[in-house]
Amino acid sequence: MFAICGSLLKRSGSYLRMFEGVDRGADWEKAREIGRQWRASIDRIKKVSVSRLRRSVPAEVKNVWSRLTAKGNTAISAIASAPGIADDLLRLSLIADEASSGIGVNTDDSTFFNIAQAFLEGNKLTSFTWDIPKSAVSVLGKQHTPQRGATLRSLTHHLALYWPHDIEARWVGPYGRGINDKAFDTVNLLLVPWPEHVGTADFRLIGRSHTISDSSVRFFDYEPSRIRRLPRFTEALSATIRAARQHAEHIDAIVFPELALSRDEYFAAERLAIDSETMLIAGTRLPGSNGRKSNFCVVQPAGLLYPPSGPRRQRRTFIESVRLVQSKHHRWCLDEDQIIQYQLGGRIPMATVWENIKISPRVLHFLTLGHWMTWSVLICEDLARQDPAADMIRAVGPNLLIALLMDGPQLRGRWASRYASVLSEDPGTSVLTLTSLGMAERCRPMLSATQQRAQPSRSIALWRDAVNGEKEIVLDGDDNACVLSLVCQQREEVAADGCGDDNQAYFPVYAGFKSFRADL
Repeated sequence: MFAICGSLLKRSGSYLRMFEGVDRGADWEKAREIGRQWRASIDRIKKVSVSRLRRSVPAEVKNVWSRLTAKGNTAISAIASAPGIADDLLRLSLIADEASSGIGVNTDDSTFFNIAQAFLEGNKLTSFTWDIPKSAVSVLGKQHTPQRGATLRSLTHHLALYWPHDIEARWVGPYGRGINDKAFDTVNLLLVPWPEHVGTADFRLIGRSHTISDSSVRFFDYEPSRIRRLPRFTEALSATIRAARQHAEHIDAIVFPELALSRDEYFAAERLAIDSETMLIAGTRLPGSNGRKSNFCVVQPAGLLYPPSGPRRQRRTFIESVRLVQSKHHRWCLDEDQIIQYQLGGRIPMATVWENIKISPRVLHFLTLGHWMTWSVLICEDLARQDPAADMIRAVGPNLLIALLMDGPQLRGRWASRYASVLSEDPGTSVLTLTSLGMAERCRPMLSATQQRAQPSRSIALWRDAVNGEKEIVLDGDDNACVLSLVCQQREEVAADGCGDDNQAYFPVYAGFKSFRADL
């Protein structure tokens, strides 16, 4: 019902009627109460069948639906000038939203949640809809409702609408285990900004390409020339995890920046994360195919989900089933200014040079752990280039977005800060950007005032939330890792009809960080 009504409201623009301040009487005010009654009747069903689900539909919903279908010949463009139709669409949308409270987030063993999860899995995690093709329109869960502006997203607390044309969303979870069973209000992230050094030789110009209209466009590869042997890498990461636990009671996720790990390093880090009962979020690189390398992120929550004991094959199957792989959506374009500030002029020509990576079908994961935390991850340019992920992120409003970067220092006023501020304001998502220490220190732009290079910076991450604003995360001395601590704050968010969410809007908020260097 929401998929249809929301689509018509969006395409016609008639959702704006909600913002006119028109008094629609007592019947209108009862819309969410009808949704709660509908939900209760579904949860009373013990043996699910289509006929029982249809009988659970309230009479008020059937009456409004009949009134709408009787006007089915109305052009979509005419809905906005037909107040009766617009009001009926709005009312049904509010009813559907209230009836879907907690969808995609709550893990209670109820009839509604069990059915919703079955539909989600039947749609390959792309939509909660029933009898609506997921290729036409999709409905996902939602964590934040915009508190400014007048959009369709302002109508709902629990349901998000999106059109999966050039990008596919996947709602993963909810997993009841989630972040630190004993203290859901505290999250500690181990930020590992490796590699510590990025050399000029790590960048390599490759041949011309005729796949773009301008045949003079060139591409570059990035491949670290100094690579730790795998046993040394494993030893260093293990020591870093142990050292992090001296500064935090628990580590909930280990985060590496863009392109930080090779395939072998990733699997070594995955084993350590699972053994340490923590989640792994890592930028990873592969040789790729047809001359194009692969730049992607991997989110592995198995360490938080208690992988089953027993046969090794069963454990391996579980780990593979929950591993989320997401390719980068946009190529990095090295322009003349960046070539100068990254000191690559002796390696890369002063021209527009593109990252030599494969652009795969676009996917964006929303991973829900516990009862309040929905995570999402982007890779560098995917944060800056608004299409096609930004609309989806604003619709769902994940609690936490992590952007894995291969960028200069994470300072206030730079591009990452600007784009993070947009999402923290609307829909209220907290944003973490993380780059490598090697790239942060390599970035030495020319200062216009003195015509000298800027001093190296060790600001490897930037945090932005809707409560405390922006914080630079700067490593001390020769430290090469840090623990970022977050706490959960709850706030009331109000939808466009004036209905609050009973303080169910959750915000991960900055609670400090501690940098360190592990002793091997």
